[in-house]
Amino acid sequence: MTPDEAGWRGQRVRVRGFTLFELLVVVAMLVALRLPAVQSAREAAPSSACANNLRQLALGCTAHLEHHRFFPSGGCGWCWTGDPHRGAGKFQPGSWAYSLLPFFEQTNVFAMAGDSDPFAVSAQ
Repeated sequence: MTPDEAGWRGQRVRVRGFTLFELLVVVAMLVALRLPAVQSAREAAPSSACANNLRQLALGCTAHLEHHRFFPSGGCGWCWTGDPHRGAGKFQPGSWAYSLLPFFEQTNVFAMAGDSDPFAVSAQ
């Protein structure tokens, strides 16, 4: 059945749609509703990063404990530069952070201080 047969001859059928202004208002309202969620996620990011770093330190200490049967030492002597040839424990001049480097997948940094003389800490 065509519009002429239905008696709509000469009448314009108006379809109601959104204007550009109404569409922009709706988009602005949706953005405004999402802003608090985005802000809370941004505020939570540093906290979760800090918690992750602490977790990695704890896992490194645990791995050191399992491998050497003692926790990393605080280093010895006046020089806090580590020496990979002196092993771990009371003869390692490096700090606990240096002793944990191999357990953080930083063996290249750990080996940088090596000078092939285990009883002398020298600059390279």
